[in-house]
Amino acid sequence: MTGPGRAAAVAAATLAVALLCGACTSSSGATASSHTSSPSPSPSTSPAGSTGSTPAASPTSVAAPSPSSTATKSHVTRPAGARQLPSSVCLDPVFRLTGIAQSMEIVFAGYRQGVPTIAMGNYRSIPRTEAKDRAALPTLRSAWLRAGYPAGFPTVRDIDAMLTAANELFAAARRGDIAPLPRIYLHYNSALDQYDNDANFSLCPE
Repeated sequence: MTGPGRAAAVAAATLAVALLCGACTSSSGATASSHTSSPSPSPSTSPAGSTGSTPAASPTSVAAPSPSSTATKSHVTRPAGARQLPSSVCLDPVFRLTGIAQSMEIVFAGYRQGVPTIAMGNYRSIPRTEAKDRAALPTLRSAWLRAGYPAGFPTVRDIDAMLTAANELFAAARRGDIAPLPRIYLHYNSALDQYDNDANFSLCPE
């Protein structure tokens, strides 16, 4: 989703990362040395007792994909027998679901600002900080189904796509694997934008 509210939130997050970057460079030598006192092993070095081939190294930086969304404009009509949903049920949760996309944008901002340690910390915290946002997806899906919309209805498919991407995001974040982040972001953000388009006022009147 794109809009002034989301843009302002991302801008604030980027500023926060920039300020943290300044704090990193101006902090005491003890803080800085904590990241340099124990050099990382060379790529050819394996931990003691390990066997097998060395896994591919995770990238040292990631950037937001361009374009950031592949959503398309379309007009979705309510199927016979399905009920309209109040906006508090089908539209208000969009603001919560945007939080998952913003959490990924904050990670991209950290790498862009040159603070990968902070960015990785934010990334690994996503399963914890966005747990409630992810939990909103099955609840939202159930609301559409209870109102008479089939599982193949566009809004339900959009929710399923968001849930798939969110689950993949949480799994990758727990592993600390940033390689799939741009692809996951594109998948999630596209589904979120598509839902915002498909859940029109004929389905969810104000």
